[in-house]
Amino acid sequence: MYSFSKVVLCAIFLSSCAPVRAGETNLPAPLFSPDRAVVCHNANEICFDRFGPSIGLTEVFLGQTAAQRLTATLREHPIEQSPGARFSLDPGVDCIRETGPCRVGGEPHAGLTKALFGPRSPRAAQGAEAAAIIGVEWKWAGSRYNNDRNVRPVDPSRFRLRLEPGGLVHLQADCNAAGGRYRIEDRRITVTVTHLTMAACE
Repeated sequence: MYSFSKVVLCAIFLSSCAPVRAGETNLPAPLFSPDRAVVCHNANEICFDRFGPSIGLTEVFLGQTAAQRLTATLREHPIEQSPGARFSLDPGVDCIRETGPCRVGGEPHAGLTKALFGPRSPRAAQGAEAAAIIGVEWKWAGSRYNNDRNVRPVDPSRFRLRLEPGGLVHLQADCNAAGGRYRIEDRRITVTVTHLTMAACE
C-alpha cells in the first residue's frame, strides 16, 4: 500500500469544467478544446493537459478505444516526464510541460497556451480535507506492506500522483504514465488505475 502525505511523504492529479471554444482561442487545426485546460487532436484522437498526452482525458472526451490506442503508443514511445520537457500536439506545434508556453511554427501561440495552461474550473464544494489533497502534486516517499516491509524509491520525483477536481487521477511511475479515476468516501481514497504504459525504465 502506498503512503502519501503533503509534508512527510509527498505525491497526486484531474479536471472538470466548461468548454473553451476553438474560435475564442484561435486554436490551430485540427486541435479543439472540449474543456478548460484540455486540448484534443481531432484526427489523432488524443487529448492533452499541461503535462502532455493524457490517457484519462482521452478516455473521457474521445472514448475508451482512443485511450487504448494512446496507451499502446506511449508504451512504444514514452514521453519525457521531467518539468520543462517539450511535448508535441501536432507537427510544428509543441508546448513546454507544466508551465507553457505553446509554440506553432516556432512562434509563441497565445490562444493555444491559454487553452492548455489557463485556469482550471473552480473546485466544487468539498470538505477541507479533500480540498487539501485535490489539485496537489504528491511524490511517493515510501510504502509499508502488511508484513511490515518498507520500500522507498531512489528518486521520489520520478513517482508522482495528482488527483484532479472531477474524479480523474494522473500518475507518473518512473518512465511510465498512468491514468484512472478516484473516489473519496468516509475519509478513504480509492484509486482505480485504468491505463498504464509499460516502458522498460532504466
